[in-house]
Amino acid sequence: MKRSPKIDCIEYLYNMVISRTFDGFMTEIKTVYGQLQEILGVKIEPAPDEWDRLFNVDFFIKINDKYIGLQIKPAGNVSHIPQIFKERAI
Repeated sequence: MKRSPKIDCIEYLYNMVISRTFDGFMTEIKTVYGQLQEILGVKIEPAPDEWDRLFNVDFFIKINDKYIGLQIKPAGNVSHIPQIFKERAI
């Protein structure tokens, strides 16, 4: 039985928007709190929404009166945004 293109489109969007976004979120949390925080031995905190919009920062580390912003990107067998490679070259 041939599937409808509409059903294929809906399933594709569901996978991209819901499933992969959730998977990315869980990977980010495991990376930051499960690995990075332990390795560095410092507290890592979620950034306020305003910082995310203004500076593309998801988490931060506070050291005295200074801040280090963090943004976690996918690696490995995950599709990448071309901008990641452009920034890596810089």
